[in-house]
Amino acid sequence: MGDVEMKFDSLEAFILMDGHGAFVWFAYAITLLVLSINLWWPRRVRKQLIKMEKNFRKRVDAGSGER
Repeated sequence: MGDVEMKFDSLEAFILMDGHGAFVWFAYAITLLVLSINLWWPRRVRKQLIKMEKNFRKRVDAGSGER
């Protein structure tokens, strides 16, 4: 396998990435944001649909009892 060689001299050099750090970390942040929204949004919509269905069923059941 060989020896593992560090590409950066320090943590600061790793974060700055020779001046490209802002772009790289911003890209990671956007990716994390998009992935988080992709997990959160369907759950939110599902909860709304379940709530709407319950309300609909209550109205239908209340309306059918009057006949």
